Amino acid sequence: MSNLGWIKLYRSLLDWEWHTDPQMTSLFVHSLLLANTKDASFRGYPIKRGQFITSRASLSAITGISEQSIRTCMKRLKASGEIVEKSTNKFTIVTICKYEVYQARIDAINRQLNTNKEYKNTRIKKEDSSFSWARLSAAEQEQEKQNFIEIFFFKNYMKPGDEAESFIEYNTAANWSNNSGKTFTTREQRLALARRWRPDKTKAASEQEKRIKQQGFLPIWRDCYERCKLESPEIAKAFLHRRTDCRPLGDKLSIIAAP
Repeated sequence: MSNLGWIKLYRSLLDWEWHTDPQMTSLFVHSLLLANTKDASFRGYPIKRGQFITSRASLSAITGISEQSIRTCMKRLKASGEIVEKSTNKFTIVTICKYEVYQARIDAINRQLNTNKEYKNTRIKKEDSSFSWARLSAAEQEQEKQNFIEIFFFKNYMKPGDEAESFIEYNTAANWSNNSGKTFTTREQRLALARRWRPDKTKAASEQEKRIKQQGFLPIWRDCYERCKLESPEIAKAFLHRRTDCRPLGDKLSIIAAP
């Protein structure tokens, strides 16, 4: 007997002669829950769909009804045509007389729900193990690229746009996974990866690293950028695509954005 899935409970139960008796209703509903959803066997005894193996003691333990009351309720269920009992010297096989009427359609629903769940789990597992940059829309790719450019701009990379292209190209070729097989499937993971990115040091030149030699430049420039981003996002975006420089101006720095 499987305890997974759903059962149907018809509103017509309210018209049943015993529905106002809490013990009778509890026992009947438990019987529906306990019944096999498919044919099986137990110690050589065939147990068909709509049947279950039980005893007064086990029903008493499940429902909280005394064994004497279980005996009385079972007699009433048999008399009203709800169940049939077949006893052995070890246990009792109970058959729900109208099980097919009660549960026929719900089994199809359960199968569909299980199929949908299996498909979803398979799809999620597949996505987690093989992220593809190509699956993002053009707008999503552009937004992520802008995020990378912003990160690289404030990591002292003179050409953050070119660096973002290299970053995307490298990780696309690696299927966005590291040497240990870990995949970067979420936006937050890819941004964290960008923050750890290191450019090819052979491309570095003294002119490209001019900004990091001026103490205090990046904090000032970041503050300007963050303020501008709040008031005028498009202008802030343009900052990231222009070569910048700085020069000493007394005890301050003069920031220059060249064309």
